[in-house]
Amino acid sequence: MRLAATPRHLFAAAVAGQFLFGIVLALPGTLFGLPAWTAALGFDVAAQARLLVVFFAGQFVCTALAGTLVDRVGCQRVLAAGSLLIGIAMVLLAGASTADGANLPAVLLAAGGASINASSNTLISVVYGERRGAMLSLMATFGASGALATPGIFAGDLDPSGVALRLWAVALGALVAAIAPLAIAPAHEHVSGPSLAGAISLLKQRPLLGLIGLLVLDFGDEAVMAGWTAAFTIAVFPGSSGGLIVGLYWGGLCLGRVLTPLLLARAPKLVLVLVASLTTATAIVAMACAPTTTVLAIAVVIAGLAVGPMAPTIVSVAGDRYPRQMGAAIGLLLSIAQVGGMVLPWLTGRATIAYGYRAGLVVPALAALGIACGTALVWHSRARRLPLGAEVSLR
Repeated sequence: MRLAATPRHLFAAAVAGQFLFGIVLALPGTLFGLPAWTAALGFDVAAQARLLVVFFAGQFVCTALAGTLVDRVGCQRVLAAGSLLIGIAMVLLAGASTADGANLPAVLLAAGGASINASSNTLISVVYGERRGAMLSLMATFGASGALATPGIFAGDLDPSGVALRLWAVALGALVAAIAPLAIAPAHEHVSGPSLAGAISLLKQRPLLGLIGLLVLDFGDEAVMAGWTAAFTIAVFPGSSGGLIVGLYWGGLCLGRVLTPLLLARAPKLVLVLVASLTTATAIVAMACAPTTTVLAIAVVIAGLAVGPMAPTIVSVAGDRYPRQMGAAIGLLLSIAQVGGMVLPWLTGRATIAYGYRAGLVVPALAALGIACGTALVWHSRARRLPLGAEVSLR
């Protein structure tokens, strides 16, 4: 007998999925910080960059498909399927013996993560209605918590067998996350928004294109910070703990997400994005120039704090701009923004190979400055459209 489809039960299922999704997002960067594992599988800088491209390309393709599938079979089934795919990927990754052997698990991780992201966001939006903004922010905090927990799960000087054991443990957790939504009565089984073709037609609207551009750069910076911080730490400061430093980044990001509702209560959304992007650029430059691991750690925490509010705030602006097509607009925004997760890690990898790890961080720093410039242009455009004397909240 299934549990009743109460908001509490459904929120718990969504949170379990988001926590697992957070682990998936942090996994590549965490594993790249384990020298024994990367050496055993033959991961050099180029192979790491390729794997990140495969991972984020898979999310780009799968997010839009998952959103359409949600409307066809229901949120909970897609949520369960995504968790199951992640469990399978963990088992396959545990058995991988070469860098190329990690590509298929990366694709499955991307497909599973995209399914969880699309289904959990839609589920909470449907269940909580007008309260969706606050509840989505709360749910995203659990995703950041999963990412924060990942360096702890893989803590220590692990050899490949130790990594495999931890991956099997995560796979068992994914199985639990897959069962949870199916144990609850269905809450969303019918189409709740435009078709995929209808969503794509929104690309004709310039405001949405501007927000997509901002989120592309933000997702790119998030991908670089998650995927390169541990490797950067080990390369620049031999003998230091890459897992600890990337854990500090995820801790900062988690705290940034928690503080986002409080910040939005005191500042307009575009102001928050502008300040956060400038802070991110400054923190990344500080990382590149850090003379000691202490300075690096401080810069990484600040970068995480600044990156945390940007994505949910940009998505929220899209929701405000398209209240009658919110699901379609946000789904399209999240899908196309994955391009940043593919391109920026690759560019960072190429710059690192050519000029070194410190110089490679110029790429995400410039992307953060691009977000600041784009946000300023959006603000200026919106301000000019407001009637003279109107209250300029720009929220």
